[in-house]
Formats: sequence, C-alpha cells, structure tokens
Amino acid sequence: MITFSVERKTSLAPEEICNDIFDVDKWSSFVGYGPIPGIARATMNAPERSIIGRKICVENTDGSKHVETIISYVPQECLVMRIAEFSPPLQNLATHFIERWDFSGSHPEYQIVRRFELYPKSRWMALPLWIISRILKVAVVKHTDQLANQTNA
Repeated sequence: MITFSVERKTSLAPEEICNDIFDVDKWSSFVGYGPIPGIARATMNAPERSIIGRKICVENTDGSKHVETIISYVPQECLVMRIAEFSPPLQNLATHFIERWDFSGSHPEYQIVRRFELYPKSRWMALPLWIISRILKVAVVKHTDQLANQTNA
C-alpha cells in the first residue's frame, strides 16, 4: 500500500465541502496535473435512502474511466470512498484506492485531512504506482486548496 495525505484549513464547514463532493456536476473542478487527467464528467447512480453504497462513474479528460463508491459517511466527521474499476492503463497497476476525508474544528476555522491509500496490483507494480502517487498528490493539493479557499458566496 502507498499512502499520502494533504491537510488544509478552511472557513467552509464540513457539510459544505461534502455537499460539493456529492454534487457530481462540480467534479470537473478536479483538473489533474501533468499526466494525471482531470475529470471530464461524473454521474451518480440513482439516489437512494442511504448515501453509503452510492456509486459515481467518472470519465476523465483523457478518456479513462473509474468508479468511486461511498463506503462510509459520518456527517461533520469523515467521508470514505473506494476508487476502483479502472480502465487501462491504471487497471494494470492498481486494484483500488481509498480516499478518506476527515474534518475537525469549528466555526470559523475547520481542518480538512484528505488521505489516499493506493493498492498496487502486485509488488512489481508498486514502483510505477508510487511514482504516479507523487504526481497525484500534486493534483490533490491543488484541488484541496481550491475547495478550501472557496467562499460562501
């Protein structure tokens, strides 16, 4: 497993950030970095009673695809998603990723900790996946900064 995390302070409450995450029309704000593609579009399966188990189908700007599944959500505290069902070339390198958002603090300043776990398909794929993780972290830093610096307009 390969891990990294990003921490940021924000004036936005956790529910505001999660509302943006749950609004798939806003997912194209992830623009990627270098060889890491941005998100072209995302669609969520029909809303159900529980947010747990919802699947978001993602098409990236390079035509690649993956599915993100919400596996845990505790309002005001954390959100965990499993990223899998990768199209090539990532399907050859990784089985899945786990993305975890942890929230703490209170008005006027909240803390976001965004953690990623990347699971290589084999020990031979760990090095190329580690290289990808370093570039992905830059993209995640940019995206997290963008989210954290939004205003409540």
